[in-house]
Amino acid sequence: MSDIAFSTTADNLTFSLVFDHDCSSPREENEGNIAHFFSNPHSRSGCVDSIDDSMAILSSLANQLNVPDYHDLEQFELIRAIEKADPNKELIVVEPLYKFEHSGVIYATTPFSCPWDSGQIGYIFSTVNDFKSVGLEWDVDKAKEYIKGELDLYNNYISGECFGFKVEEQSTCGSCTSVHEEELVAVWGYVGEQDQIIKMIAHDYLDSYPNLKQKVLEAI
Repeated sequence: MSDIAFSTTADNLTFSLVFDHDCSSPREENEGNIAHFFSNPHSRSGCVDSIDDSMAILSSLANQLNVPDYHDLEQFELIRAIEKADPNKELIVVEPLYKFEHSGVIYATTPFSCPWDSGQIGYIFSTVNDFKSVGLEWDVDKAKEYIKGELDLYNNYISGECFGFKVEEQSTCGSCTSVHEEELVAVWGYVGEQDQIIKMIAHDYLDSYPNLKQKVLEAI
């Protein structure tokens, strides 16, 4: 299978969107993340995020909310106790985390229709401190949006929707008939839906090549 997901040419320039097989997970070393995947580390599903980090966050919240005997609570007992102690979601928003696995994997905050290949594996949550860490004011509806956004982005990643792009210029040698290609720009590490990634790249990088930009945008 070709590594080129999309390609088009204008004048003597070629734009190529290429699958990035070395792309880093959006759950790793991403300071912009404000949601936490919280699943059973002993299940077949394993963990997306660090269970120890999540437990530390939840234990701190439990202490703040005066949850009784929270040190003795099991993983999911703890998060349910915190939800009960914070009914107005002043400190935390928690959503159930479901996983569907059948020749591929996808996560969601609502149940899948197939009971055989899917089920709840844990929770995904965001806290008021997560919002503060990125300079945002706490908002319950926004927390739910960000949770869904980070979930969708991770689904893109595990589905292989990881890309880079390059713009190449073709020229013919003056003393021979051979064609030479020069790479003018190349950037890697995009994760998301292909058409949205192309639009983003066109906006950010293709203003210097207006004919190519027009051709790229017309093709999607």
